[in-house]
Amino acid sequence: MQNTLEIRLNILKYEGMGLSKTETVKAIAEKLGCSKSDIYWHYSTRPKWQRDFLDYTDRAGFFDMAVSRLNYIYREATFQYFRADNSSAKCGFLRLMLEDTLHLKDLVQAAEVEELKQAIEEIKREVAKKH
Repeated sequence: MQNTLEIRLNILKYEGMGLSKTETVKAIAEKLGCSKSDIYWHYSTRPKWQRDFLDYTDRAGFFDMAVSRLNYIYREATFQYFRADNSSAKCGFLRLMLEDTLHLKDLVQAAEVEELKQAIEEIKREVAKKH
């Protein structure tokens, strides 16, 4: 169970750092000493576990971590954009910057929705106390 948790945490961590799937698998295999096939299995079952996994983590901490990683990816893409020699590479980095911005927007909206849900729950509790 602990190894499963570590593998899944590291998958999200390394992807957040901008590593590709193969780089992530290699890094996790070296770090945890597990087989690459185990890590690929976790990738294949990701749609089943990711939502539940993230629901159990601290939402504020996750939000801060995700924003930090998206900012890092954006900075790296900007740096690479200015170093790129051809227009195809520049287009690729611009696309990455756009996708990063869209992910950040989604995170902010999700945080706002979560705050609204908490405010509604607080109002319901106050109303229930008065009656």
